[in-house]
Amino acid sequence: MKDAYANAVHTKNLILNNKKKKEEVWIIHAAHNTEINMKALEKKLKTGSGNLRGASEEVLQSIGCKPGMVNAFALLNDTDKKLRVLVDETLLTTAEMVSFHPMTNETSCFLNQANFKKLLELAGHAFETVNFATLAEDVAKEAPKEAKEAPVKKNKVNKDAGKKEDAHQLGIEFKKLENMSMWY
Repeated sequence: MKDAYANAVHTKNLILNNKKKKEEVWIIHAAHNTEINMKALEKKLKTGSGNLRGASEEVLQSIGCKPGMVNAFALLNDTDKKLRVLVDETLLTTAEMVSFHPMTNETSCFLNQANFKKLLELAGHAFETVNFATLAEDVAKEAPKEAKEAPVKKNKVNKDAGKKEDAHQLGIEFKKLENMSMWY
């Protein structure tokens, strides 16, 4: 019986919220070994740099969780549907079994992939599948091309233009990256 669960993918579950917009709360279900690029995730979720945070204990309690006990069953307690759900693509495509702690971290529960999907559907939450392995690349592709291709402005400075005799000139006339010796 133990061998039936040997290939199960254990999940890590995170509840995050936007520091500036407290009503924006996400629950993330990802494979335990998935690396989550928070900067790329902030761009995807459009929260602004540095605004994505671990949810407060108050938010956790509102869905029947305590720190360290966040899991997929928490969705069933979110009757107000305030959680937006992000699911690691690995859990829905390659994992035969999904494992997580059921509202307590003293035991683990196992669901096959079909039942995990059914749990997400029964909770009544729409969920978005995310490939965290390619998230940074995907976000970069979605960025507006104008931002990527902004022309680099080079300041051509005429050192004598605008100088008055016996006047003291303030300011930096050269950019460090363009002409280090003159900048210094």
